[in-house]
Amino acid sequence: MRIDDTMTQNTMILPQMQKNRMEDGGFQTKLTAAMSAKDQGRLKEACQQFEAVFLHMMLQSMRATVPKSDLFGADHGKEIFESMLDQKLSENMAEAGGTGLADMLYKQLRTQVPAAKGTEQG
Repeated sequence: MRIDDTMTQNTMILPQMQKNRMEDGGFQTKLTAAMSAKDQGRLKEACQQFEAVFLHMMLQSMRATVPKSDLFGADHGKEIFESMLDQKLSENMAEAGGTGLADMLYKQLRTQVPAAKGTEQG
């Protein structure tokens, strides 16, 4: 088996692809869909996704401040794992209420999305 820079390049692409996926599927698309469908549930989902992206960026920034140690050596697998861990943690934090950013956004934006019949604006 030939080991060269291709393997290293592929492992570095994964975190970037995850970041792009979070941004591409993003807040603006879901927000527009919720507005046009007049769907409060989709609006709430979009707000939670925005908070998750914000928290993910915050976790990445926090992790970048931690001094690197050569004790265990540099490992691309560890970097990928940490990136995926941060992503999942941020999603779970946003679903659990996180910083309250999603709720504040939702309260601001729900007035612009009229409630459909049978739904409440609470």
